[in-house]
Amino acid sequence: MNVDKYKNTISYPMHPAKICDCGQPFGGNIAPNFCGSCGSPLKDEYNAKIEQYKELKKQYNEEDNRLLALFKVDALEVCGLTNHPKADKAYRLAWYNGTSDGLMQVYYELEELAELLL
Repeated sequence: MNVDKYKNTISYPMHPAKICDCGQPFGGNIAPNFCGSCGSPLKDEYNAKIEQYKELKKQYNEEDNRLLALFKVDALEVCGLTNHPKADKAYRLAWYNGTSDGLMQVYYELEELAELLL
C-alpha cells in the first residue's frame, strides 16, 4: 500500500509573531498585550493575522482529517475488513500500536490483525 497519497500537501501555518512597530516583542507576564519597550497596545493587524492563522489551521486540519478517513477506508478494504464486524476495533488497535511510526506501520499492524480475524 502506498501511503504517500495520504500526506497533507497543505503547509502547516506559522503562528504570527507578536512584534511591535518598534521591533520589540509584545508580551511579558505583567502586560501581555502591550509592548515591553514603547508601551503601545497590540494592533488590529495582529488580531487579523491571528484570524487568518486560525482559518489556515482549520483548512489544514480538515484536509488532514479527510486524508486519514480515506486512509482508513482504503486500508480496511485492502486488508479485507471492509464489512467485518470488528473492523473499527481492529483499526483502532492498529492505530494505537502503529501511529507513532507513521501510516505504513498502521497498515502493517492492521494486516497482522486481519490475519487473526479472517
